[in-house]
Amino acid sequence: MRIAVVGPCSPREFAGCLSLEPENLPQGLGGTPVNSLVRSLLSSGHTVHLITASPEIGSVKRFEGENLFVSVVPYRERARDRALDLFRRERRIMANELMRVQVDVVHAHWSYEFGWVGVTSGIPNVLTVHDAPLTILRRMPDAYRALRTALAFGVRFYASDVTAVSPDLAAKWKRQMRFRGQVRVVPNISPEFSVIERPSLMQGRAPVVLDIADATPLKNVRTLLQAFKGFRDLTPGAELRLIGTGLGNEDELAGWARLSGLSRGVQFLGRQSRAGVSHHLSESTMLCHASLEESQGMCFLEAMSHSVPIIGGRDSGGVAWTLDGGKAGLLVDVKSSEEILRGMLQLHDDPEVRSSLIRRGQYLVAERYSAPAIATAYLGSYEKAIATFERRQIAHS
Repeated sequence: MRIAVVGPCSPREFAGCLSLEPENLPQGLGGTPVNSLVRSLLSSGHTVHLITASPEIGSVKRFEGENLFVSVVPYRERARDRALDLFRRERRIMANELMRVQVDVVHAHWSYEFGWVGVTSGIPNVLTVHDAPLTILRRMPDAYRALRTALAFGVRFYASDVTAVSPDLAAKWKRQMRFRGQVRVVPNISPEFSVIERPSLMQGRAPVVLDIADATPLKNVRTLLQAFKGFRDLTPGAELRLIGTGLGNEDELAGWARLSGLSRGVQFLGRQSRAGVSHHLSESTMLCHASLEESQGMCFLEAMSHSVPIIGGRDSGGVAWTLDGGKAGLLVDVKSSEEILRGMLQLHDDPEVRSSLIRRGQYLVAERYSAPAIATAYLGSYEKAIATFERRQIAHS
C-alpha cells in the first residue's frame, strides 16, 4: 500500500533510510508517534510518503529512499504569525506536496494544520486525534489555543474516519466536537530504543526521579518540584531530572525553582535527543509525570520500555487507561504535592510494588502498544477509509 503520513515528526531519525547523515536533514517539530508509525509501516513493506514541517528551513526540502519519500515544508517560527491566518501558509504548502504524490490513503495526525491537509485532500483519509482541543483550551486559555480550537472544528467538519489514542480521548472528541461518527481507539506505539542495561538502582544508590514534560502549566511541573522537596528531605541525595522544552537550566521555570528554594537536587536538562532520553531513563528509579491532562502520554510508554516504574495522574485524561487502571503505574491526585510525595515514597520503599508495575508495563509494551499490533489496526482503518471513499464515489456518479 502507498500511504501518505502527514504530521509533526523528527526527520533526522530517518537518516539511515535515506542514506544521509542526520545533520543533513531538518530537525522538525518532534513527534514520536509519527516516527514510530512510519518505521512500522516501512518494516511491513509499505511505501510511505511523509509530509511534515520544520521551522529552520525557508523552502521545501525533499528526500528519497527506497520506499520512503519525505517532504519537509517551512514552518513559521512565531506562533502568532501561524495562528492569525490559521496556519494557511503551512497548510497550502503541505497540500501542494500531497498533490505531487500518488497514494492510496492519507493518514493525518492531530486535528489542526496537519489534520486539515488530510481531511480536505480529496483522497481516502484517516485522522488520528492526539488531544481534545476544548480540554486543552480550558486548561490553557489563551488566544493561540482559541484559534487552534477554531481550526480543529473546521477539521472536524470534514473528518470521516477518525481514530483516537485512548478511550478517554475518543469520548471527549465525540462529545466536545459533536462528532457523530465512530472514533476508533488505536493507541500510540511504544517507542523503540537501543537496549541499555539498567544499573541496580535500588542497592546503595540514591533514587533518581525523572519527568519528561515541558514548562506549560498543563504539565504541572511546579507541583512536582514541591513534592520532590519533601522526598529529598526524607531520602537525602535523591535527584530529580527534568527533560523537555522550557525545562533547561537557564529557562524561566528553573529560575522560579531557585527563587522558591525548590532547586536542590534538581537537574534541569531541557530538550534531549532520543539517545539522551534513553540514557536518563536507564538511570532512573521512577518516572513521575504530574501532568493534569494527557490523551495517552508517550513518556509512559518510554518508561515501560525501560522497565521504569511510573507515577501518573488518577484523573488526568487517558493516563489511567494507559497505565491499565493502576496495574502498570501508581495513580495519584497530581494536584496534590502530598499525594505525589506519598507515591514517590511508596515506590522507593516497596520493591514488590515496583516489580509488579514493571511486569505489567512490559506486558503492555509487548501486546497493547506493540508496533505490529498498532500497524495492523491502522491498516484496517486505511482499508475501511478506502472502501468508504469508493462507495461515496459510486453514489455520486
